[in-house]
Amino acid sequence: MKICKRQYRIVTDNFSGFEVQKRLWYYPFWFQIRSENRLPVNTHKTIESAEKLIEMDKTNSRPPKSKVVKTFNCE
Repeated sequence: MKICKRQYRIVTDNFSGFEVQKRLWYYPFWFQIRSENRLPVNTHKTIESAEKLIEMDKTNSRPPKSKVVKTFNCE
């Protein structure tokens, strides 16, 4: 039996149409993944755009976070 590290599914939601959910092998619940902009809501109008987000999450290729303004070092 093969154990998958991650499983994805696309479900319908009441907001825009489709939502991407993810389940990890050690976590028994499905949870919504973050969108392309790292927002907590990832609702899509088409299945194709939802599949694109799954590919982004698999390869971890989201755009980088905003630039660093200031860094603090320990002294």
